[in-house]
Amino acid sequence: IASYNIRTFDSKHAKTDKVLLKKIMSAMKADFITVEEIVNASSFKSFIKKQLPQYSLHLSKCGGGGKQKIGFLYLKTKFRLKKAYEDSRVSDPGQVVGKYGCGRLRPALVGIFTHLKTKEEFVAIGLHLKAGGSPKNYSKRAQQYRVIARLVDELRLADHENIILMGDFNTTGFIAQDADYINFKSMLSDMN
Repeated sequence: IASYNIRTFDSKHAKTDKVLLKKIMSAMKADFITVEEIVNASSFKSFIKKQLPQYSLHLSKCGGGGKQKIGFLYLKTKFRLKKAYEDSRVSDPGQVVGKYGCGRLRPALVGIFTHLKTKEEFVAIGLHLKAGGSPKNYSKRAQQYRVIARLVDELRLADHENIILMGDFNTTGFIAQDADYINFKSMLSDMN
């Protein structure tokens, strides 16, 4: 299981080196990958279909103001996607989100998967939280942490036992063990 932030994949301002990307992703040898910052969805779908055909892909529709979608890549021979949805509460905590439920930030991408061999079910939550190291960004991420903890509680109440949080948490305060670190640790503690 892996997570990979593919920095602004094929945005208007920067094309992605797809030869290098294929090399990196193939070297990962991952069965399941959450990807972030997929700006050009059609180009990424084409890339996966041509260069990594052993994977199925599911991308979020929303990507926040930067149009940075989140996606699940998973081996077709190992997993089946049962259901996927976006939780917009993460995209703008405490705010009414805009058209089609897309907010200024990225939503949580929730996927319910079945492992084909064991028939075990698990929930993957793909995340790309608010970036930045300012107090304002820390505060926004703290709100997102609370929403994520609530989302996990709701999934547990719906009898989901195996839940994986993955993606880019942007925990810029982790090394300094500052307020962001404390908020992140608090979220982990809340979710047990």
